[in-house]
Amino acid sequence: LPKTKPWRLVLAHRHRRRPARRRQNPSRLISFISHSSDGRDSSGCWGKVRFVQFRQCRDAGNCLKQGSAMIICLNGIDGSGKSSQAQRLIAQLNAAGYPAVHVWTGGRRSLRRPLISIGKRFLKSANSDKPTSGKAGPAAATQSGYGAYISSTQRILKRRSLYRVWQHLSLLEHAAEIWVMVLPHLLRGRIVVCDRYLHDSIIRVAVLAGNDASQLPQQLRLLRWYRVPSPTLGFLIDVPSEVAFSRKDDIPDIEYLRRRVPLYHAAAAQLKMHIVDGTKQPDEIAGIVWEIVSKLLPKAPKAIYTQG
Repeated sequence: LPKTKPWRLVLAHRHRRRPARRRQNPSRLISFISHSSDGRDSSGCWGKVRFVQFRQCRDAGNCLKQGSAMIICLNGIDGSGKSSQAQRLIAQLNAAGYPAVHVWTGGRRSLRRPLISIGKRFLKSANSDKPTSGKAGPAAATQSGYGAYISSTQRILKRRSLYRVWQHLSLLEHAAEIWVMVLPHLLRGRIVVCDRYLHDSIIRVAVLAGNDASQLPQQLRLLRWYRVPSPTLGFLIDVPSEVAFSRKDDIPDIEYLRRRVPLYHAAAAQLKMHIVDGTKQPDEIAGIVWEIVSKLLPKAPKAIYTQG
């Protein structure tokens, strides 16, 4: 029997030096994630793998180094042909062996819809109380439609506090949509072709407030506050407002497009997008986009589409 007293043995057992936990190498997890189909590790655990993926995929440049995951944004006014070019790009990427998906990230209005309905009712009642001159014509019809709506929003958003609240609310809701729609595809190593992105909320609020293109670069600095995955490539499909208006039948007024064209040009210059002439043939536009995209693509993972 040991001569040491029992209480000393108990204390020695409780305070014994335990071996340090062996930490898993994040590179092994990342390499496994890039070749995994469901995102699980060998033990079936989600938490640690998801944490490493989230930390590494916050920037699209890091995802590009790991595998083929990246974000490609197609921008432009309504009727510029973004959706058709996104489908063509998806088909080219899939044919080359890259998993790619098309995601619309134009900014849904789930949280702002009640406020928008209240604002429209307020604006309608305010405009109905104004006396009319009795002269009807194209200019008067335009002013009573979209022009009257824009003039009312400009009058409301002149208040700095309301402007800031509406701007940050739009960006917050749009950023949450991007995280939900884009991040799961990035974690699986896919190329995400986005129709619009977070800066569209800046342009939308700038139109409502009546800001010109010279004020947009300063407003685009707010994007750094909302940590969404950074796009690897951005394209502006540039078309005149008259051409875009002839392609669409759901645009309320051509002024709706004219106000957005200079703002998209300013955003393209600030965010260093590739400007593509949208009046060319669709196949020619797709060839220009593919030529730029193919230069940044890594070697295609051949094992993605093999079975067994």
